[in-house]
Amino acid sequence: MRKKVSFDFDACLDTDQVFEYAQELKLRDDVEMFITTSRVSDDMAGPNWNHDLYEIAIKCRIPFGNIKFMNTTPKWHHIKDNDFTWQSVKPTHRNVGGM
Repeated sequence: MRKKVSFDFDACLDTDQVFEYAQELKLRDDVEMFITTSRVSDDMAGPNWNHDLYEIAIKCRIPFGNIKFMNTTPKWHHIKDNDFTWQSVKPTHRNVGGM
């Protein structure tokens, strides 16, 4: 059974330390990675608004279908309904679960 791991993006997956961890996870067959972000989608903000997020998703092999833009609504709405094994959040928040 694959573990579902979700990363916040700003001040999390876009930091060197968390990015390096995601680089290790992408090599594991038992992990499926996601991004759950408070950012607004390109549909709402305009083309290329999230180009930095997409670049990192590509480097981490996170499919675009595994990116959830919460459009400024709280991320927990998405997290609680998706059975994530682990959710990495900004350092000011607690991580949920563990690996």
